Amino acid sequence: MKNNNLPRCIPLSILLVLMAFTSLQATTYTFSTAGNWSAPLNWAGGVVPPTNLPVNDIIIIDADCALGFTSLTYVISGTLQVNMDKTLTLTNVVEPDIGLKIVGTLENYGIIDNRTAMTNDIGATINNYSNAMFKSNVGNSTIGYLENKGTFNNMTNALFRIYFLGGLTNKNGGIIHNNGTIVNNFILRNDIGAIINNNGTITSLNGEGSILNCGGTINMGNGSTFEYGCIFDNACASSGAPNSPESAGGIINLLSGSNLIMNNRAIFQSGGTVNWNAGANITLNYVTTIANGETWTVPTGGVLTIGSTGS
Repeated sequence: MKNNNLPRCIPLSILLVLMAFTSLQATTYTFSTAGNWSAPLNWAGGVVPPTNLPVNDIIIIDADCALGFTSLTYVISGTLQVNMDKTLTLTNVVEPDIGLKIVGTLENYGIIDNRTAMTNDIGATINNYSNAMFKSNVGNSTIGYLENKGTFNNMTNALFRIYFLGGLTNKNGGIIHNNGTIVNNFILRNDIGAIINNNGTITSLNGEGSILNCGGTINMGNGSTFEYGCIFDNACASSGAPNSPESAGGIINLLSGSNLIMNNRAIFQSGGTVNWNAGANITLNYVTTIANGETWTVPTGGVLTIGSTGS
């Protein structure tokens, strides 16, 4: 007689599918009460996210949140989202080289006030959406900077602000798409193999800020503006030895309708290239150095304006 109470075997293929489905289930952590990241009561459900957020997991910042780093870099392999009108403040009180490492995606609809060492890793994406603000700021004893190895999208009407002593370095393979505004009051650096696509505005404030185009490429789109009030260096001569890799000449592509405005010292070093297309505008309002070996393509229809103190 057949015994229906005997255990039945689950086929291996079905078991593997069930295990895969379980592993793909996402966990969402919502910060719902203003205060400190590390306080469980500030999180819906009372659970603080792990310092290494797995792929597919999501952190939503839906209240003003302060995250202070002490000994560990937090790795985001899933998604970190800051909601509209909310602020995520990142501080570092002990180690200057730890902070947030984005391996997955950072979605900013509010304000990110970064006073730590942040990395956007290879293959990762940061989206700074319309009306959002991303700050490379300075704390009591810490300096905020972003090292971009992935893709940074600064959307229309979004603001990326680099405060004094803050910084943004676009590393080899990094791409910055700027359709909004980047205001630089200290250092914006574009390394060999890095690309900045500017279809918005890149500028400084009160004559402060330097951009070092260390062998990278800057593409200026139609209607875009690049206005600098301090130092623009197309080969990083002011930041490294003559034969160091960072001294490689940068490339600037000025498309029709773009505007390059130098309000203070500009250095175009040997080995650099400026591709100046018809309909693009260059204004020199201060002393500008163009070294032997710097290549300029000057088109018919390109407009060069030299101000009263320019040369």
